[in-house]
Amino acid sequence: MPVTFDSYPKEDGSRKTHYGRFITQDNKKIGFEHIIRYDKGITSDHVIASGSYPVNFDYASLEVESYDTGGSSSSIIKNNAPYIRKDSSNKNPDNLLNHYKKEIRYFWDGGLMANTPLSQLVLLHRSYWYKVRGIKDKVPTLDTCVINLHPTRQKEIPTDRDGVINRNNDIIFSDRTHRDEEILLLISDYIDLIRDLIRIAKENNVKDEVIDNLLDQQTKYHGVVFQSRKYNDMVEGRFDIAEIIRIERKNDENTISDKIFDFSSGTIKQLIKDGYEDTIDYINTRTN
Repeated sequence: MPVTFDSYPKEDGSRKTHYGRFITQDNKKIGFEHIIRYDKGITSDHVIASGSYPVNFDYASLEVESYDTGGSSSSIIKNNAPYIRKDSSNKNPDNLLNHYKKEIRYFWDGGLMANTPLSQLVLLHRSYWYKVRGIKDKVPTLDTCVINLHPTRQKEIPTDRDGVINRNNDIIFSDRTHRDEEILLLISDYIDLIRDLIRIAKENNVKDEVIDNLLDQQTKYHGVVFQSRKYNDMVEGRFDIAEIIRIERKNDENTISDKIFDFSSGTIKQLIKDGYEDTIDYINTRTN
């Protein structure tokens, strides 16, 4: 399951990441199964967690608040002291005394699931402007630049073992956001359709109360990682995805299968030079 660290604050002003199942109890919303808090901002620990690849590096560990699924009414003991977290966003007057316990959980490179988290970026961008900044009509357009360190194409067919492994790694870790982009644009089209239908309904004298009641209804509970929401939350706060710039690393004759773990000074300097030249090539291609 992907875990995304975000430098922007949530609605309550805190900086945190939710992931795992969204838990309900007696038809009341409790919260997500796991919470990572970083009110001081993203640190090197989070950066390391996003780049730990257990084949070559050890797992990265972070302190996580996890919901106590045991359903016990007693406190969770942490260092011989009770630890009870009451979620201030929970509307239940008793806060359900939601019990979370602190534990160490392990993380590794997101490339093993999605090396270019475009969908997560889009969701967090909308969430910040819509929920935190309160923009309901149209949030700022998102400009995105994808730096692909793993070439999607290779002219020469590899024939040696290391070359085959290298190509296999490139395929696993390369940018696959074109499909994400298609889905996001499709969703944007659906939202435009819904807005047009609402406009036509109003022009044909459908009462605002009828439309508002429909938009105020809750979506179905899909479990796992999604929290139920109102239909209105889906229509408000829409935004356009501007151009997605993709700059891709080119293959060279000295490439090796474990190139992503080569941090020697010579390689770093060469990558900076190559990256600059690839960017210039992209600009020239667009302007010619």
